[in-house]
Amino acid sequence: MTPINPLGDPLAEPPLALPLPEDAVLLDDPALEGPASALALAALRQQLQDLGFQPALTLPASSEPTHTLLGIEGFRVQLICVPFWAEVVPLATAPWRQRSSAPQLVLAACVEPEARVVRLVGVLTNAELLALALPPSQDDLALPLERFRGGLERLLTLVTLLRPEALPPLLLPLPSPNSTALVSVLDWLAGQLDQALTALGAELMPNPAAAFRSRATPVRREESGAVQAVVRIPLGLVNGTIRWGDGRAEAIERFQLLLTLCGPKGRVQELVVHLEPQLQGDLLPDGLRLVVKALAAQVQTSGDGLEVRVSWGDEPIGIQLERHGEVVLDLPPLLFNG
Repeated sequence: MTPINPLGDPLAEPPLALPLPEDAVLLDDPALEGPASALALAALRQQLQDLGFQPALTLPASSEPTHTLLGIEGFRVQLICVPFWAEVVPLATAPWRQRSSAPQLVLAACVEPEARVVRLVGVLTNAELLALALPPSQDDLALPLERFRGGLERLLTLVTLLRPEALPPLLLPLPSPNSTALVSVLDWLAGQLDQALTALGAELMPNPAAAFRSRATPVRREESGAVQAVVRIPLGLVNGTIRWGDGRAEAIERFQLLLTLCGPKGRVQELVVHLEPQLQGDLLPDGLRLVVKALAAQVQTSGDGLEVRVSWGDEPIGIQLERHGEVVLDLPPLLFNG
């Protein structure tokens, strides 16, 4: 097939020396210039006008060169632009940290600025994006372009057939500042706390506090013996995102993860992991769940928090906090013998 020159001049060197996809759009305004995101927005408006469809469109006050957030029929849409030869789409994660800005749809567009050619590749819903099992990251995430499907047609189908409430905001988890090295819980008996835990804001409670550590303590002496040590990790909910350490300073909803070593004096028999509100009468944020992976783990719910008991063993103990099925906190692996 003979390459198409998008500028329409058969004698000119084509800026895009490739056959154009059928769904590619040549912008009407030959003088239109700007970053890729501005060209993609122009292409979107042009195609909507050609279709005679005039949705409620909210354009951003400012945009990044390759991505922007806009509103279509009440949906928050993250528009991401890549070159025509791209195979991956860099997802800017910053908007996904707060419920007020978390996108509900992600629209990928291929843009050739010199030729003023744009192709709206396709859409991912927020649930579809999180289903890709993306790793927690502070930085942009690379998504396969092939995952985006349906082009403009799917975008219009979603925003016309669904209401915004059908796609509630979903947040990407932040990475935990943990280490891959195993953390020995027996160090707590000597008053030592691994750096991987202190990075989460963890603190080793003194002995009097360990014995009477909270109003809702689930540990019963007749079952677990004396409390040997307690590590407390304060947590908070800030703009819909679970935070720890200094990040929880602005949190209104506060709660804590308690790691308690129990057993007769001088001997540890089990680790009790317990999630509870920080203040009496408070409730835990909705959708929270503890996930503990260990050979002898026994799970039970207690009061207004979650509790998991892990009997003594040689296997590493993995502890994660999930919210609405997504991992929001991942502790470093713990070990009884270390």
